[in-house]
Amino acid sequence: MDVARTALDRSAQEIEEALTVGARVVIAPRDQVTIGPALVDVIERSGATVMQTTPATLRLLLAAGWKGNRSLGVITGGEGLPAALAREILPRVKELWNVYGPTETTVWSSFRRVVESDLGRPTVSIGTGIRDTALYVLDSSLEP
Repeated sequence: MDVARTALDRSAQEIEEALTVGARVVIAPRDQVTIGPALVDVIERSGATVMQTTPATLRLLLAAGWKGNRSLGVITGGEGLPAALAREILPRVKELWNVYGPTETTVWSSFRRVVESDLGRPTVSIGTGIRDTALYVLDSSLEP
């Protein structure tokens, strides 16, 4: 099951992926995804096993006292994932993935499963490019 927000470009991917494997999609009202305790309640009541969200929403959950769910896979993107936040989330969930690229490729350009060895850096790596995607780090002159 996936907790999805339909206002974002990635919602099409979230919904299609869930439905193609026979999962149920939970689309919560806006007031339930922007208020920490309400979102905690949605996650717990729904029995979600996958959640795609932003680091800001993970902070919202932690501030609301969310204890986590060891059956929940979390995919996070949309902004950098600080290692300090990943350290708090990783032991609370089944697995944590950091993804990158919605603006550049409309959904994902790269991904990485977050592991303990990632947590010694200030931010978690955006990982490697998905199939048929090349990643380049450019300077301010757009040179490699």
